[in-house]
Amino acid sequence: TFRPFRVVVPNRVDIAGGTLDIYPLYLLIGDAMTVNAAVAVRSEVAVRPFRRGAARLSPGNFGIAVTAADTHGFSIGGKMGLLSRALRHFPAVSGVEIRVRNEAPVGSGIGASSALLVALMLAAGRLTGTACRRDETALAAMEIEAAHLKSLTGRQDHLAALRGGIQGIRFSPGRVDALRLPPGGRRGRCCGITRSSPTRGSPTTRRT
Repeated sequence: TFRPFRVVVPNRVDIAGGTLDIYPLYLLIGDAMTVNAAVAVRSEVAVRPFRRGAARLSPGNFGIAVTAADTHGFSIGGKMGLLSRALRHFPAVSGVEIRVRNEAPVGSGIGASSALLVALMLAAGRLTGTACRRDETALAAMEIEAAHLKSLTGRQDHLAALRGGIQGIRFSPGRVDALRLPPGGRRGRCCGITRSSPTRGSPTTRRT
């Protein structure tokens, strides 16, 4: 068994360069940069033990809960299809209930669905002992979302949920660099998203 826990990540507002984070557009435009800021509107995933031999996905924004034999058993169609697809990125688990919730309403335009996807992937990584680096999580989230939507998707929503703060994200072949404006107004450069320190609005994991 395991102890219940929660993962909370911020949503974001787009300041500039909102389409330049779409693959492969940023590879075609030299020195492309997207600027965004995390806001105090959150996406949350709570994980707790459930009955043996079953798994439940309980959506706070999408209607009734669904139950399956394990976390690979949820349908990838319908309103929860993206979350179900993300769970299949990790080993199947039973005996768990996953509750998901967005504070932002559907269609708010602040990256809530992508942030919830990131929160779920962070929670699933912890639950299954397969947590990845943040850059790997961001890339996987973008590809999972693109595969689900069957369209090109951007990367800034996932990066904002993982990093928090105010940032300019520069995309180069095989590399993502972030220029951060920390509290107090001093500007600092973080090269590679795996090296930055936590800031206000960054993801948190809590025991419940």
